[in-house]
Order: sequence, then C-alpha cells, then structure tokens
Amino acid sequence: MKSKVFSHRTPRSSSPPAGLLATRYGVGVLVVAAACTASSGPTITEWQGERAHLILQGHIGGHDLDVAIEELDTSEQDRRVWCERVYAVPMNDKGGLDYDAGALMGIDIHAMVESGDVGHVIIQFGQHDFQRDADGTTTTIVPRNELEPPASMEAWLEIDLFDDSESVLFEQSAQQGSLIMERLTGRPDPANGLVIPSGEGLVGGFSNAQWGPREDVAVSFTVNCLQSIIVEET
Repeated sequence: MKSKVFSHRTPRSSSPPAGLLATRYGVGVLVVAAACTASSGPTITEWQGERAHLILQGHIGGHDLDVAIEELDTSEQDRRVWCERVYAVPMNDKGGLDYDAGALMGIDIHAMVESGDVGHVIIQFGQHDFQRDADGTTTTIVPRNELEPPASMEAWLEIDLFDDSESVLFEQSAQQGSLIMERLTGRPDPANGLVIPSGEGLVGGFSNAQWGPREDVAVSFTVNCLQSIIVEET
C-alpha cells in the first residue's frame, strides 16, 4: 500500500450525510472570511482539547479565514462539522475486498460555514495510515506529488473552499507543515478488522501548514466521524 499513490480527492458535490443540511447555520458558529485582505496569521498554536470543535485560522487563496465551530450540542455540532474516513482496499484473487491488505488512507474534515462566498470547507489529510499511529504522533506535511507517495511519517494536506453551489473557490495542497493527531477513536468492524463503522469514533488534532510565503493556516479539531468510505484499489 505504501509503495503507490492513492488519490482520495473528495468529489466537488460532497455534502453531509442525509438530513444534516436542515439547520446549517446558527448561534455558536463564528466565521469571518474576507477576500484579498491582509492577515496577521493564525493565533492558535496547539490542539484545543477533547471538547468537540473546529477552529480554522489563516490566509489562503485570497481568503482570510477565522472559523470557530464549538460549544454546540452534539446534533448541532455534527450538522456543521464532521469527518469522513477514507479506506483504500485492493481486490483479492477471488474478486472480493482484501481487507488485510487495506489501510486508512485519508481523513477528510468537512465544515459548513457562512463566510461571504465560502459555504463549504474541506480539510483533507491524505496518503497516510493514521489508524496505525499512537495518539500524539506527529506527521510531517509534504507537497503533493501524484508520482511519489509520502514517506512513512509524512502526509499530504489539502484545503478546498467551495461556495454554496459547491463551485470551487480554492483547491490546493500545502507545501510544508505538520499534523499532530491527538485522538483517533473507534473500533474496526470485527467482520473485516479494518474499517471503523460510519457514525463511530472521532478524530482530534492540530495542524499548522504553509502554502506560500504569505499563506498559512492553523487548524485545531475534535470532530465526530459520521462516514467511512471504502475505495476499491485497482
């Protein structure tokens, strides 16, 4: 699995699990984003803890981002921010899925926001099996290269910004940075020994990354994982 690149880009039409768009905005969500405005840079420097939250700060693609989704009850929190686990699983010689040779190859964090023309943010940590790491493991963010996978303690980070119609406003991978994955919970399904079922477990951590000389983003998150996606690797 580590000898080849697995691409798990989330489709542009990606949306919350059924029913989660009903109350998209509300008290407890603070989002400020202005295009082409100078930024003082992120102020958070570490994981903000076990409580459910997403805090996203920085400047990329002409957008200043200052997003805080926190202090909501569980149902409201899950309507605004959630994670998807992406598993890459090859086929076996009998035409079935070979879970023993599969791996968790992506954590996608979705946030439905209200910030000018930005309505949907996706934070993608990819090409690393975070499920095998101990809590508190640091992974180095490296530039995305479709021809060469990251090394064992490296990963890709991409942030995508969409408007309310899911048209892409920004879609680019970071050039450098780090991710400390503080929590990844959930028990794999005994039937396959790999995939944590949808709706179980959470992820929590902190990342600080740079896209360019004046483009950097910091994010702290503790987010419930509402979906597990299995991609057949050929």
